[in-house]
Amino acid sequence: MQKITSDLTIELTKGEILLERDTLDGPLDHLAYALGSCLLHFADRFLARRELPREATIRLEWTLDERTCRVEQMAGGLVLEADIRTSDQEVLEKLLVTCPIHQALEAGTPLALTIDCGVANP
Repeated sequence: MQKITSDLTIELTKGEILLERDTLDGPLDHLAYALGSCLLHFADRFLARRELPREATIRLEWTLDERTCRVEQMAGGLVLEADIRTSDQEVLEKLLVTCPIHQALEAGTPLALTIDCGVANP
């Protein structure tokens, strides 16, 4: 069984979503960009409402089964520059699952999403 694992990193800097040029090589890269930029958009809204630094990075990884042409899994790691409370992190997690791209993927392709931030006092 042929499997290909790929990744993509997108940054949020001062509320602006940034991607290096020429990093979208194929359709799955575009799908990952849509998902990553959507998740960063929701994270940006969360950070802006709390007047926190609007800085974050998301790294997405996925595995494609070339035989069946199906994405077997996707994983995302969101890193915030801001320190947030545990209760706020829970709010952010609930907000991120409202991303329409995430909702479209969830039925057929599970997304394992982690959030890494400097967690302040609860």
